[in-house]
Amino acid sequence: MQRLILEVADLRVVIDGPALLTFSAHRQAGSLTREACGIVMGREWDGTLEITEATPPQKSDRRQRTGYVRMPAGHLALARQRWKASGGLIGYLGEWHSHPEDEAYPSGRDLQSSRDLARRNGCRILSFIIGLRTSYAYCRNGGVDRRRTICAITSSRST
Repeated sequence: MQRLILEVADLRVVIDGPALLTFSAHRQAGSLTREACGIVMGREWDGTLEITEATPPQKSDRRQRTGYVRMPAGHLALARQRWKASGGLIGYLGEWHSHPEDEAYPSGRDLQSSRDLARRNGCRILSFIIGLRTSYAYCRNGGVDRRRTICAITSSRST
């Protein structure tokens, strides 16, 4: 199965096939589609963050054409399930959502939300914005802006 390798801030990020499939399945193609959202889970090893899974949108999520509210219930249950099944190796690494544009770029609200999450949780947060043609990844570490890096996710870096 395909995987994607990125450099985000000072981290090597590997996105495994199942997460890529979730991102791809929930791109906002069409004028009536709503933003999709979820969490990304995985593990950290030797300075690498490996995204093993991205939760799909849940029925409880509030989704609109240009906005969403990710409700914790379904996503949290999946995260706990993976954490238990992996003996604590697989855990929460961040968030993802779609944008209804060819070249997705985080909005001011997206950046503020990731900053708040990183500060509140006291940990690094990876965020992915999924566009129709270009998607972006960025990282927050405790809300420190200088650690934020934006990069295009392209299929040319897959292995």
